[in-house]
Amino acid sequence: MDNVVTIFVLPAVFGLAALAMAALSIISFRNTQRWRAEGVTVEGEVTGFVKRDLPSRDDIDERDDRVQKYSPILSFVAADGKSYQVTASACEPEGTYTLGQHLPVRYLPSSPEKAD
Repeated sequence: MDNVVTIFVLPAVFGLAALAMAALSIISFRNTQRWRAEGVTVEGEVTGFVKRDLPSRDDIDERDDRVQKYSPILSFVAADGKSYQVTASACEPEGTYTLGQHLPVRYLPSSPEKAD
């Protein structure tokens, strides 16, 4: 039974995992290409912040150290003339961004509500 697992099951599991990772890589690459080709960049304004408690990078001894970082909330007007508000994926220490600061916002015209 151990030989069957070693010879057939483990290679099949690792092969499927490799195929899944390759598929995800292709999807990610296509999304990146689409953002580069179709993405529009406009100026957004910082209108608020979302506080995020993140694990510390120095947390190697498994203590529950947390670091507070902030993501700016950005308001912008898309090419369709509508106003949108999004929370940026970037997280930075407090004071990195200020209210009223202008930052670039990139979005796909088909879904400006998913800007970043």
